[in-house]
Amino acid sequence: MEARPRKLTVAERQFAAHSRELEGLGLRERFERIYATNLWADPDTRSGVGSSLDSTRVLRRELPKALRELGASVLLDAPCGDFAWMQHVDLAGIEYIGGDIVPAIVAEDQRKFGSDSRHFVTLDLTRDSLPDADDYLTSFFALRTNTGSRTVTAPSDARWRTAFARQA
Repeated sequence: MEARPRKLTVAERQFAAHSRELEGLGLRERFERIYATNLWADPDTRSGVGSSLDSTRVLRRELPKALRELGASVLLDAPCGDFAWMQHVDLAGIEYIGGDIVPAIVAEDQRKFGSDSRHFVTLDLTRDSLPDADDYLTSFFALRTNTGSRTVTAPSDARWRTAFARQA
């Protein structure tokens, strides 16, 4: 029996429908456009359906436990997107650094959610050095998107979020 091809996600359909518009843009400009136009078409978060409260239900419950078990003192979340789901995670006693390639997201996140223990920085995972910290739990994800003749790996859908820990 031949396997049925999987259905494309909303994000994949939207990206395909707008590929000509996006293909000539640099990585930052591409994600600025995606954010500004809510290209992923999610009603709750401009970061896409994978960053919705429903999609992150288990992760929101389990992440604080994992951080405490690791003894993490700093969480680097990159790309952090619009912080739609992370604002609901219990990070008591843990410094949070959210990094994103889109300066408008960083500025809005800092304005709305920044505090003594929560900071947001502009960060391009493909080029920039990661912020210094004693301990890291770095979450990051990539969406491979075809852009004409080349393939670009770029931060996108939280369904592929993977956590890595490094202790100093």
